[in-house]
Amino acid sequence: MSEETLDQMANKKVFISKNGRVEYAQSGIKINQGDVIFIPLQNEENNSSATGDDIASHTVLLVDGDVSPDMVLTDDLEEILKAISEGRDPLLVADVDPQAGEASPGSSLAPQAVILANSLSVLTSAGFDTDYTFGNSSPFLDVFGENALLNTQESGASSPSVPSLLQATLNGSNSVFEGGTATYTITLSEPATSDIVITISVQHKTSESGDITPISQELVIPKDQTQAIFVVDILDDSLDESDDDDSFEVSIIKTEVSDNQQLVDSSAPLTTTILDEDTEDLKAGEDTPILSLSGDSVVDEGSDATYTLELSEAPYSDMEIVVTISHISSETGDITVSEKLVVIPEGSTTASFTVEALNDVYDERADEDTFKVEVTSSAGGSFEGLPAVPNAVETTINDGTTTDAPTLTLTGDASVNEGENANYTLTLSDAPTSDFTITVVVGHKTTEEGDITPVTRDVVITAGTTSVDFTVDTLIDSLNESADDDVFSVSVDSTSGGDFEAQPTAPAAVETTINDGTTT
Repeated sequence: MSEETLDQMANKKVFISKNGRVEYAQSGIKINQGDVIFIPLQNEENNSSATGDDIASHTVLLVDGDVSPDMVLTDDLEEILKAISEGRDPLLVADVDPQAGEASPGSSLAPQAVILANSLSVLTSAGFDTDYTFGNSSPFLDVFGENALLNTQESGASSPSVPSLLQATLNGSNSVFEGGTATYTITLSEPATSDIVITISVQHKTSESGDITPISQELVIPKDQTQAIFVVDILDDSLDESDDDDSFEVSIIKTEVSDNQQLVDSSAPLTTTILDEDTEDLKAGEDTPILSLSGDSVVDEGSDATYTLELSEAPYSDMEIVVTISHISSETGDITVSEKLVVIPEGSTTASFTVEALNDVYDERADEDTFKVEVTSSAGGSFEGLPAVPNAVETTINDGTTTDAPTLTLTGDASVNEGENANYTLTLSDAPTSDFTITVVVGHKTTEEGDITPVTRDVVITAGTTSVDFTVDTLIDSLNESADDDVFSVSVDSTSGGDFEAQPTAPAAVETTINDGTTT
């Protein structure tokens, strides 16, 4: 930095604007935030005939400690300077396109330039937070380049009006939890002299639909105020995004001012990162889906009961749900106790399954045979957390719609020697739940008196068993009946008991031939 003081600058006709008015620099004058500094032509007493060829681009450094933001003064300066020298508002010159100047990376003060034409940076803001008095040992300005930038003006010349500069700064949340609110503040460098309208934009960066709602919104900083505060609501979902880097961007995209002010946005767009909630803070229906189980409350014996598992939102990957079917008051033979793995596919919300109510022969109309279906665990789905286990569904088996009976069979000897016992067996396909009584008839077919004793008798298959044996005695006599064909029959006449829905059909009779050739 050169050792030029403000006194030396004044000799070069340096002048600054105070509160929108142009005046010559003087030793000891204070420079405040928002003041505007002009750099004149090189040190010549009466150089009033400078042309565009005399005006070169220069770099003006506004220095405070280690902060040295630079600004480049480019072409097209002559018309603007002419307007200033004639006392006209330079912002009314044709093709004016106000925009922000550029500060060096890392600058904490972020000094600004007011752009008075499409590519022209003419004025620099002091950028200081406190007043500072230029002294002989406080060189705050360096001017680089062989040519100066502004025509000489006489100290008594009238001062044209120059728009005062407001600096807008955007600050806000660097991170925010899903479902929370991110807060942002726009701060002016000094109170506005009229209402200022600032348009902010909230847009996705790496975030997606369901994270935020992109918007553009106008904010008003009222006259005499310096701040506007706004918030961005972060949407809450149930997707596990702990490995994502979801972020969105907030920026100032437009400003509208009135009166004799110029507003410059000194802030780069802000990036805010969205964080998933901690596991203990998860909420059902927001961070974890709600799982429900519904199904038939009654099912006919021998039919299938139908059940449906439903999620409040579709999983992001297949979700596996383990379902258990078990007895409440039902018994073996009513259902098959088991576990089922049911899958709700990615992108779907429901899955259905069935449970078979087994068909049996027992009369259970007086019973209340009930079983239950319940969820015992779940996995997958790519949610932030797994859903809570839903209530079980209880289903009662209706036994009054069927009349099933067991099968009864009768087997026995096809022949028997005279004087010996013939053996027979009655068998049920299903064990009775109470004693089952069978009336058996033993009678002649070709036999005669003296061969057998015709009889009707009861045979009992006891509860819990499926068969019973019995015998028929053949009588021995002195007659030679070897040439006879003595045959008798054993048959079922009737049945009762057993607690079956219906009595079995009588089985076929068994015929037994008496062999008379073995006795003398």
